[in-house]
Amino acid sequence: MLSAAILLGSFLYMSLYFRSMLFNLLIQINVVKPKQKERHFMVTKLIRAENADIIACELEAVINNNIYEIEWQALKDSSCWLMGWQ
Repeated sequence: MLSAAILLGSFLYMSLYFRSMLFNLLIQINVVKPKQKERHFMVTKLIRAENADIIACELEAVINNNIYEIEWQALKDSSCWLMGWQ
């Protein structure tokens, strides 16, 4: 009985861990000047170099699920991108 409780606890811990990783990846972003009515985006994938450095990311438009790849540094430009959905 004890091993079943430990197994269930481990399962719940891993479930919460993966869920937190997923939510950390799905960052919500607004574009300042929308094109084609695409204003809200989510970061859905990080693209890494062989040395594990992040070099780009994939953005998915919420309205039509179009996917765009951009350099992650571009998201720092507050004249183009805003964090969160506003």
